[in-house]
Amino acid sequence: MMRLTLRTLLAYLDDVLDANHTREIGKKLQESPYAANLVERIKKVTRQRRLMAPDVEPDENHLDANKVAEYLDNTLSPEEITVVEKVCLESDVQLAEVAASHQVLTLILGEPVDISSETRNRMYKIVPHAPAKKPGAASGSDPAIDQHFMEVTKSSGEFRLPPMPQTTAVGKTVQDKEPSFKEELPEYLRNQSSSRSRIPLIGFCVTLLLFIGLLAYDQDFWEFLFNSDSAEVEQTLASNEPVTPDSSDDEAAGSNDAISNEEPPAESSEDPSLDDPMSTPALADTESEQTNPDESVSTELKSESKAADPTTLASKTEPTTDSETDDTVAAVTVAEQPPIDSEGKEDPAEIAEPAMEEPNSEPGVELATAPIPPTPESLKPEEPKPTSKPAIPPARVLYSMQEGIVIQYQGSKEDWYIMPHRAVVHPEELLASPLPFDATFDIEQGEVRIILNAGTRIQNLPPSEVAQAGIKIERGQVIVSGGSALEVAGKVPYPLAFGTSDATWRVELMTPDTRFGIEILPKLPYEITPEMGATKNNGMLFVHQGSVRFADGDGHVQMVNANQALSLKAEDIRNNAPPVPMETAGNSDQKTIAFPDWLNEESKRDSMSVRKAKLSYEKLFSNDQSVKQSMSPQIINKNPIVASWAVDSLGHAGDIHSLVQALTTPDQPLEVIQMAKRHLREWLVQDPVANNEELQLELEAALSPEDMEVVTLLLFGINADQADDAAMSQQIVGWMDHSLLAVRDMAFELATHYTDRQLHYRPDASEKNRQSMILRWQAHLEKNEGKLAP
Repeated sequence: MMRLTLRTLLAYLDDVLDANHTREIGKKLQESPYAANLVERIKKVTRQRRLMAPDVEPDENHLDANKVAEYLDNTLSPEEITVVEKVCLESDVQLAEVAASHQVLTLILGEPVDISSETRNRMYKIVPHAPAKKPGAASGSDPAIDQHFMEVTKSSGEFRLPPMPQTTAVGKTVQDKEPSFKEELPEYLRNQSSSRSRIPLIGFCVTLLLFIGLLAYDQDFWEFLFNSDSAEVEQTLASNEPVTPDSSDDEAAGSNDAISNEEPPAESSEDPSLDDPMSTPALADTESEQTNPDESVSTELKSESKAADPTTLASKTEPTTDSETDDTVAAVTVAEQPPIDSEGKEDPAEIAEPAMEEPNSEPGVELATAPIPPTPESLKPEEPKPTSKPAIPPARVLYSMQEGIVIQYQGSKEDWYIMPHRAVVHPEELLASPLPFDATFDIEQGEVRIILNAGTRIQNLPPSEVAQAGIKIERGQVIVSGGSALEVAGKVPYPLAFGTSDATWRVELMTPDTRFGIEILPKLPYEITPEMGATKNNGMLFVHQGSVRFADGDGHVQMVNANQALSLKAEDIRNNAPPVPMETAGNSDQKTIAFPDWLNEESKRDSMSVRKAKLSYEKLFSNDQSVKQSMSPQIINKNPIVASWAVDSLGHAGDIHSLVQALTTPDQPLEVIQMAKRHLREWLVQDPVANNEELQLELEAALSPEDMEVVTLLLFGINADQADDAAMSQQIVGWMDHSLLAVRDMAFELATHYTDRQLHYRPDASEKNRQSMILRWQAHLEKNEGKLAP
């Protein structure tokens, strides 16, 4: 059994104990109010920024730094440990110093140390090893001294270097010859040869040079890498236009000028190329080049490798003869092909806007304009992409409790399990704090603290434009308070997002000491009427200290100050209902609302018996089992309080089968039946049609058809029109004498809801005592014309 000392408390807070010791220390903290207060004091002083550092020189109020180190290493005697702990308990400065040092050492020693090669080399040079002795050399050490050194070392438990001899056998001191680092450093610590480490780099450089050489000197390799995508475009252009050798725009222009300046023959008005037999093969070749895409592409590749001939350029500017006319026309036809750049690609500008042919000066001959090919997809300008807003990082939410139970839905297992202590809560995770446990969560390392009251179920909201952190409350009460870090960081007003299944709100803490609570309670099935709309929840916002700024999604903004409450009902928010003061000693004569007990810190302190009951109930949960597997056997627990707690946990986990069993099992305590009834009704409200089908299957296996119909009707309840019916009212009072306790309890709840009376009726009373109670209810119906509704 571990002793409850300051060192064990520090180890408990820094999570360095095993599971058994952690559970043992946690149990002792619950039994000892002084130890629990000390834990809170340690947390407070370590976060306090205005504490001074302890003096370097030790005195009666300040400890020596070496003494603190020995205390943390557990090397002091019991008397010295008592002195150190006494000083720490009397001084916040020393307590914060010891606690922070323990926390820092825990973080550092929990991670591997990365020692640089320079530091390792320097250490091996500072403390060299003695050189190996040669055979026959005289020993430079005294056996008596060595024996004395070993005895002192063993007795003290300290590590010290043995005494070094002053001289060697040859009369030279050890310092005269300093051993080299390469001889003393172990093989596995030496730096490896740099030639081995350069082999991969050399291989990469050689591969890169070969790749560049292939790109520069191998045209096929270039075409394979870069022109594979444009092959279809080149074939389309070749089929629509004649092929031309690689020539510049000036050469094509010179050819066109030569044709336009040529004088036509005087003897005939027809095209001389038709009379010349040599012109027919030339035109035929041109036509074949135009109609064969494969030959056109090969001609382009061949013409690409030819250089421009200066004699050819000069001949194009000279006057041509009749015999050269046919060749010139063929050359002009070939020159109409769009130019090709040095990489074998067609010039995009020429493709987009092809050069138009000049009119033929010869009568009867018309040169057709080549069709404009479509622009390739790779050449189209890219549309500007819409700029997305930067993602909002989620706030860090930490489950800061060391004890208690919080259940968490795990999507991978599709079931609910208990959440580990001091775990981080991720966005969109579903959590619940079942009875009787409260749960505390810290946002951004203590800037804001959120407490989930027992019986609360929430979902952690992802970051949004409303706020970086927030929760969706499905049911229960949530207490929010500003932390000490909020004042230091200066982040007020601090926004938080709160929501339900109906709406989402923005609540801002206007001061660092703000403390408020939000209560969300689902409506009962018979409370949902067309006049209320489709909302499924009722809620209130209570401000205890400071002030908050409330904003809904429709632009309504209100300030709620201390000791004020704001209704969160949908109809009140739409009507912009003002805050209502809460009841205090100074405004008892005003129209106020009662201060909620769950928001009072004094009422949340548990007695010793309640603490023991919580500890015993906490042990019923298992880390390896789901909530359904752990709590299903407990619904018939002999202790009615423990059984009702188990039903509450199963209700949060959505175990409908266990809830129906708890509701319909005979001889169940009233607390268990009421808990099962509440969770079943809240579940039915979410989706009445689909959930009713599942309910009928469960009730069919547990009840008779007559009882199944009665239980279903009472779970859904009756509306105001049915309560105004005399026959239905008589039926409700008659069911208050039913054999099933669940039927009697639900019938009595409906009668109380519409009459606002109880008439001393108890559903769990004996059959003999119930008869007189039923007579009082029947007398009340006779006075009210046989109806429950007034």
